Amino acid sequence: MAERYLPYPGSGAGLYDHDIQLSVAIGRYDVAVDGDQQILASVITNPVQNALKSTRPGGHIAVRAHTVAIAC
Repeated sequence: MAERYLPYPGSGAGLYDHDIQLSVAIGRYDVAVDGDQQILASVITNPVQNALKSTRPGGHIAVRAHTVAIAC
């Protein structure tokens, strides 16, 4: 995911150019999600893009994902 925001230094649009750190923490279990790949990707990337726009230089963006047990 981070590669999307690190196209190349000097592009003016990514983490490099704004001195922003991105950390990603994924839960310990793999999860399969069935759905449209482009829509699922936008569910992840849109909030990160918004965070990139509103984070000051030298800032930090954290992305965390974990599973939640749902009782039926």
